[in-house]
Amino acid sequence: GAVMNTIEDRIRAAARAAAETVTPDDVPPLRLPARRARRSWSFGSAWTRRLAPTAAAVAVVVVVIAALAGSRAAHRSAPVPSPPATVTIASLVASGQVPRYYVAISADGAAVVRATVTGRTLATIRPSAPNSTILAVTAAADDRTFILDEQQRSAPSGQRNFYLFRLNAAGQPGALNEFLALPAGQTVTGIALSPDGSKLALAVERGQYNLGLNLYGITGAFTFRSWTATAGTIGSGTDDARSLSWTQDGSTLAFAWDGNGVRLLNPHASSDDLLTASRAAFGGTGQGWACMFNPLLTADGKTLVCGARVASAHAVSNDQIGFAEYTAATGKIVRVLGQRLAGPQGPDLIWTNASGSVLIGGIKGPFNSCPMALPPTVGVFTGNRFV
Repeated sequence: GAVMNTIEDRIRAAARAAAETVTPDDVPPLRLPARRARRSWSFGSAWTRRLAPTAAAVAVVVVVIAALAGSRAAHRSAPVPSPPATVTIASLVASGQVPRYYVAISADGAAVVRATVTGRTLATIRPSAPNSTILAVTAAADDRTFILDEQQRSAPSGQRNFYLFRLNAAGQPGALNEFLALPAGQTVTGIALSPDGSKLALAVERGQYNLGLNLYGITGAFTFRSWTATAGTIGSGTDDARSLSWTQDGSTLAFAWDGNGVRLLNPHASSDDLLTASRAAFGGTGQGWACMFNPLLTADGKTLVCGARVASAHAVSNDQIGFAEYTAATGKIVRVLGQRLAGPQGPDLIWTNASGSVLIGGIKGPFNSCPMALPPTVGVFTGNRFV
């Protein structure tokens, strides 16, 4: 907590000195320390996943944007607004471009609700037991309904308990309601609440050659459905809140498959075989660009978005990086947002709106005057504009 407070204080102090033309609420985006990524050339896949007990000493906070999965289409009934002429975090929130709140998992395993505009802590949710920690969080499309994944610190493959809570209009959480206890011996590699908040999707590994993708009913008549596979993996690690993503209408559930590829599952498919009930949509590369982490499916179901890079023939400091967008129908690249030169550690996608036109992500180099060894800057991308 002390490290996080120091960084936030530095950011706010710098903002007040430099941003004379903006209001006090228009604070620059929160700069978050990143956990060590699984790949040596990338910097932050764990931001939106979890806080592992063994990594608590080096990780300060894990960002989970309030909308993750379904909330990127919270305003589906209205036309998507255009970015304001003068773009600030406050204006993006006020115009409905990005969610009003986000949730961070702190080093002590608590879930912290913060305001997107200022980064101010609005509430802290502690684990239900002293020896437990919150590992992951996911949200529905209303920007108010959340699921927390909690586990005992001493049992990496122990029982999981999942709790539902809702924020009121002021960002204050209501009571925690436990709705699922996952038996011990299962590793969670993906988590995503459906856009309407009625179902929770979990990717689980029950042992070697035993992979499952499960749907658990939270509200309504639906109770449970499962698909299995005897080979392959979902996600790039445990408690990955970006390895699964829904379309707004709940008709498709995308899952990251064997690296950076993506398959699209029909939740109403008759087959219980995971590969039979789904189709390959994207292999993780296209037209010279390669995804660095799991792509997200936009809520309209048309686009797959990921932080990507193009390896040059020169030094890695000349690599092109950006956020690559591919069509879900053909896997062909559509556009690259935020494209520029940077070092071996490139952009990490955290959130996308319904169409992929507005992104939240982290990046180093061009937007950060600090050395590459320091944490990246987190902000909003609209086209090539970064806030």
